[in-house]
This record gives sequence, C-alpha cells and structure tokens, in this order.
Amino acid sequence: MTLDSVWMGIAFGLGYLIKRIGLPPMLGFLMAGFILHGINAEHGQLLDGIADIGVLLLLYTIGLKLNIKSLAEKAILGGSLISTLISVCITTLIVGALSLTKLPYFVGLTFNQILIIAFALSFSSTVFVIKILEERGNLNTAEGRAAIGILVIQDILAVLFLTLAKGDIPSIYALLLLLTPFLRPVFLYILKRSGHGEMLTLFGFLMALAGAEVFELVGLKPDLGALIFGMIISNHEKSNELSKNLLHFKDFFLIAFFLSIGFSGTPNLQTLLAAILISVVLLAKPFIYHFALTRFKFPVHSSYFASISLTNFSEFALIVGALATKVGLINSEWLIIIALSITISFIISSFLNGRAHLIFEKRQNFICSFGQYQSNENNTRPIDFKDAQVLIIGMGTVGTNIYDRIKENYEEQILGLDSDEQRVDKHSQYGRNVILHDATNTEFWDKVDPNQLKTIVLALPDFQNNIFAIKRLNALDRPVEIFATARYNDEIEILKNAGAHYVFSLYEEVGKGLANEIINKSRTAEVLVE
Repeated sequence: MTLDSVWMGIAFGLGYLIKRIGLPPMLGFLMAGFILHGINAEHGQLLDGIADIGVLLLLYTIGLKLNIKSLAEKAILGGSLISTLISVCITTLIVGALSLTKLPYFVGLTFNQILIIAFALSFSSTVFVIKILEERGNLNTAEGRAAIGILVIQDILAVLFLTLAKGDIPSIYALLLLLTPFLRPVFLYILKRSGHGEMLTLFGFLMALAGAEVFELVGLKPDLGALIFGMIISNHEKSNELSKNLLHFKDFFLIAFFLSIGFSGTPNLQTLLAAILISVVLLAKPFIYHFALTRFKFPVHSSYFASISLTNFSEFALIVGALATKVGLINSEWLIIIALSITISFIISSFLNGRAHLIFEKRQNFICSFGQYQSNENNTRPIDFKDAQVLIIGMGTVGTNIYDRIKENYEEQILGLDSDEQRVDKHSQYGRNVILHDATNTEFWDKVDPNQLKTIVLALPDFQNNIFAIKRLNALDRPVEIFATARYNDEIEILKNAGAHYVFSLYEEVGKGLANEIINKSRTAEVLVE
C-alpha cells in the first residue's frame, strides 16, 4: 500500500528541520526519500505525477522570464559549450583514474561507461539554481540571465542525448513546432483576458501541460515543451503576474520531485564513499564556468556569482543513469551513487552560495584575474549621480513605491538604481530617474563619491545583498544615512547591527499605512457629518 500524502508530510517535517539549521529544505526532502526507501516504503503514481508537474511548472516559469535573444549571446552559448566540454574531460579523467583502483563500483568501468557518468555529471541543477536565484532576487540580473541561459542550453543538449541514447527519431511532425512562435498573439489574447485570479493560474497550468504533451507526442522531451511554451509569451507584463501566481504551486510540487529522487535507492558506506569521491569534481566546477564565461568578455563579478550558483550536479544525471541502467550500460548501484552525489552537491552549493559575497571580498584579486580581457561599460565608466542626494538601490515594487512617494519632496535630487536592464528601461519610459548598475559589485562602491549622497535606501529583494551593501558603505566610512527594508522581523535587528540607521518591516509598514488611511477617512467623514 502506498501512502504518498504521508510520505510528503514526512518530507515536509525533515525539510523544516533542515531549514532550521540554515540549509535548503530540499535536502530534507531528499533525506526523507532515502529513509523511506530504506524501510521499504513504496510510492505510487500520485508522487510521480506531482513530481513531474513540479518540473514542468519550474521550466514553464523559467520560460516566462527568459529573453530568447540572450541565448544567442557569445558568452552564454560559448560559455555553455566550453564549460560542458571541459567538465566532461575533467570528470572522465577523475573517474578513469578511480577505475584503475580496486574501489567498489569503479573497478572494471569501461571507457563508454566513464563517458556516460562524466556527461551526466557535467550539467547543473535547473531546480536548485533557480531556487537560489529566486531567493537572491537575481533572476533578471546579468548573473541570473547567464545562469539560466546556460541551463537552457544544457537542457537542449540533454534532449539530444536522450534522443540518441533511446534510438528514437523525433516524428516528422516535430518540424511543425517551428510554427509555435506564431501562436504568441493568440496566447497573449487569452492571457490578457484571464483576469487576476484562478483563471490566470489555470491558464498557466494548461499552457505548461499542453506544451509538455505536444512535444512528447512528436518524440521530444516534454520538459522542453513546457519551457518553450513559457518562452512564447515571455517579456509581457501579464506573464510576470502569471509567474508569481504559479510560484507557490511550483514549490509544493517540487517537494515530490526531491522526495522521488531520494526513493531511487538506499545508500550504504560503499556507495556513499563513491559519491564523495565523485564530488571532488565540484571543486573544479566554479573555475570551469568562470573561465568559460570570462573568455567571452563577460563581466567578472557577474561571471563569479553565476558560476557559484551553477556549482552543483543536475537531477538530469538521474535520468541519464536510469536510462543507462535500463539498457544495461551501467549497474543499478550507480543510480544510488549519482543520487548521493547530487545530494552532496546541493549541500556544498548551499554552503558556497551562502558565503559567496565573503569569498569574493577575500579573493577578489584572484577572481578578477580570470577576466583580464573582459570589459563592461557599466562597471568601468564613472558613476554620474548628478545632483542626487537620495539613492534608492533596488527599483522593484518596493523601491518604485518609495521613489514615487518621496519624489515630490526631493524633485530632481532622487535617483534609482537597478541591475535589471529591462526594468531600468521601463522606469525611463515612465519618467523616473533610474540608472543601470549592480550594487552587489564591489567596483560599484569604489566609484561612488563619498560626499555626494546624503541618504541611501536599500530595497534589494535579497536580505544578504542588503547586508553586503551596508558593509561596503561602512567600510568606506561615508557620512550617509542608511535606510533598509526587511521582510521579516528577525531581519530587522541583523540589519541594524550591520550598520543600517533605520530599518522598516515591509508587512508592518503596509499595515500601518492602511490603518492610517482608514483613520483619516473616518475623521473626514465625521467632519462632513458635523
């Protein structure tokens, strides 16, 4: 008997405990799968179905935010191919060397088996990387676009591999998919008229599932179909709203995905040792990505953070492993080893990403030495704040509202700053004074006139980025008042201790603002009655 809902409850419990010690909850979901498999618990079609929908929704929401032109950029296309090639070569050498030993599971591996394992471990996890970028609020920054672009190209390579490995040739009708972009006006027409509630969310689900099924019907990977259907309606203001509507649904479905990975097998000491040895490859991954991106003059700072986020193994490796096991290319224990390697990579990646800014500060000279041929106009040109005295860093919803509220008092003395080029262009269209720069870049702070600004408002979506900016300001000893925003009450004290002079809780201020409006309306009504 399968109790999928109970298993998901156990996964939630372990995820909660893991989060309490500062690690991503998804590690708890993986551990739950391993434990349940170890006690011979069975999972049914419900869990598999939910897991599949989670991946489809993830790729669909990626597509909604993806700029197709970015995939053709030299740094992304070239960086993807070069990093994959180098990663396969290094992993082949490491696994090949281990195959010469008498270690269990490595001894006797053939060259073809080594190549399959190396190829499977050359990719990065789409699920994990997107979660990291979302938490940082960096999906639309240079580093976010680079990381997502690389992941998409890796997905395309995965489709080619699976097609060749299975020996299945896509249907001739697959050529008709080239016409799907012409459906954009139709999809946008329906999207605009879906409202803001359940019909909009339902439209998103149907698009993701329809894209997957259409691609599967013609012999292509369904995940790619969900991604493409998301890309068709990307870069539209309504698509951003749709993406936010699907966010929490996607998170729920992905619980089942990580739980199902854990169900792939029960670890033992030998498989754990093999996974740890393979995970040595992770030490090279950030250098591989950073080297590949900077060869195409990609900005060093953005390249570094994109590379750190990509330092992990992909869940795609399990798909390759399952296929290779099914056709007898590798034995079934390798599926468990790969699953463990993915788990270890998530732990290491969580550690690295949590300390990415600290590592950059300590090793900045070495990291920047990779980019001796790079150039970035935004980072090298002097920053002109004109007559601005108030700088708002982060022009998302919060930053924009702050800008609009105080612009009447400061007139031309207020300036917004954001690292999202599309967002900056949009603000310019509405007449706001916003410039394009990345405040998480140490070079940015080195070019700011210490005596020009009187007030800085930190409205970055990522808590750690706000902390980083405060530390940079304090290190430069600038006579400026620092205002910061926090989502949760426990962040307020941390921001103040870091050096912020004033910290405001977003939810608390919204409540106060609404309460003040109610009180003012009531007083006005009383005066009119009198």
